[in-house]
This record gives sequence, C-alpha cells and structure tokens, in this order.
Amino acid sequence: MRQSLRFLSFAVLVATTACGESSSPAAPETPALGSPRSQVLSGETQQAIAGGDAKDTLAVQFFGASGAPLAGAAVTWSTTGGKLALQTSTTDANGIARTTIKADTKIGTSYVKATAGGAEASFVLFVNAGDPAALEAMGMRTDTLTLDGAFHGAPARVFDAFRNPVAGTNVTVAIYEGDAEEPSSTLTLQADETGAVRLPFSPISAPGRVRVVYTAGETSLAYSFVVLEIAP
Repeated sequence: MRQSLRFLSFAVLVATTACGESSSPAAPETPALGSPRSQVLSGETQQAIAGGDAKDTLAVQFFGASGAPLAGAAVTWSTTGGKLALQTSTTDANGIARTTIKADTKIGTSYVKATAGGAEASFVLFVNAGDPAALEAMGMRTDTLTLDGAFHGAPARVFDAFRNPVAGTNVTVAIYEGDAEEPSSTLTLQADETGAVRLPFSPISAPGRVRVVYTAGETSLAYSFVVLEIAP
C-alpha cells in the first residue's frame, strides 16, 4: 500500500511539473525593421528640348527603416546628361528633397539618381531636338545638268541650334524656273529620322535655270541648276 502511495505521489509531481512547463508564455519575437525607401513625388518621367530647362521639379521623399520620413538627411544627386541645379541637398522636415535640371544639348535619354540614407530614387528625362535653326546641303548646291542627266533630289538636312537633326519637322520646298519671282510649284516635305529631306521627283522639264529653295522655320537653303538641252 505504501509503495502504491509513493508511486501515486511521483506521478502527481511529474504531471504538475509538465503542466507548469506548458503554461509558461513564449518569449516575444523582436519585430523586423523595414528597409529605407523612397517615393518620387514629381518629375519622374518628362521631356525637354535640347539645352532647355525641364518643366517639372525633381522631387523625392525619403523614409528611414522605421518608416518615418527621413528629415535632415544628406542627398546626393547625379545625372548621365544635362546640368543639375544641385548636386547635394538636405531633406526637409518631411523627408523631401528637390532640384531642377537643364537638359543636355544632345538629344537622347538622360537618367537622374538621388540617394539618401541607404535609399535611392530614379528619374528619366527624354531630350528632344529644338526648332529648326539650320539647313545643310547634302549635294552640290550649284550644278549644270542636261535634261537626261542624273538628278539626286537636292537633298538637305535640318538641324536645331545644337546641330541635332530635327526629325519629323515640315519643310516647305519652292521650285522656281528661270528668273521668275514666284515659284512654279510648292510642296511640303517631312524630314526623316535623320533630319533629311529630298524632292520625290525631278523638277527638270525644260532647258534653263531651276532653283529649289527649302525653308524650315526661319532658315532656308537654295539649290541652283542650269539645265542644258542635249545637242543633236
């Protein structure tokens, strides 16, 4: 009987110990912190004319690992093309940093990056050609031809003030015969992707002088031909 009581007491003790262990609360896990991040507010993707100012301000908000705005943080700005108003700045009380950019003089795509507190933000600026500023001949501007001679369409190219080809711009072509002050015909051509234009037909139909005048914007270019009849 005593042996049975001792066994019962031991069993109760083991059971009580087991219950105590199962009811102990688990140690709380330490919450994982987030990563620094950024959010572009304006100027993320825009276009500008070569050598001109981008319209929209580049603005970005930085946040720390806790998720709170990163106030008073040093910001570094960099670009692959163009000129930034600031290369370094400081975020305001709301973690916001701003700058502006003047587009490169060459057409293409420029990328801007802003970094602060381990986070970075990116901007894209598409640089387009400006207004036509020059027309350049792509062949002899003065020539003597025969009625059956080769005519190469009096090709020309349109450039902006920085010698970027102005693709897609409209070019007016006037054809003058002899000493006429008024053109015998006019047409409008559109420059191709290289800024080039050329007549789609030959204006040579009779002996004499022929002038082909291209006009784009405020600039113009003239070709002059003397057309000779083939001797019998």
